[in-house]
Amino acid sequence: MKTVLNSALAVASLCFASTAFGADQPMSQATDQAQPASTLDVKQLPAAVQATIDREGGRVTRAQEATETGSKSYDITVSKDGKNYSYQVDSNGTIVKRDEMKQ
Repeated sequence: MKTVLNSALAVASLCFASTAFGADQPMSQATDQAQPASTLDVKQLPAAVQATIDREGGRVTRAQEATETGSKSYDITVSKDGKNYSYQVDSNGTIVKRDEMKQ
């Protein structure tokens, strides 16, 4: 019984210690980390981006806004003819990058 109690106390101590050490991150580091991009509805995309996606065809399965070096672009995943494609489209509707995704 004493061994079980000691083991439980050791496990509880490790859990609390890992939580405490994880919370020791400085605030400057916590705010500097990149936030995950939020998923957008197709209707939230700029008209030029929507027109490009309509022209390419397929069903949009994911759309996210991305900002790199101060310019906005949109990462779009499309399902078409049983395959998935990844597009990076700038705010003007120009396709910057197009890849077929491996399944």
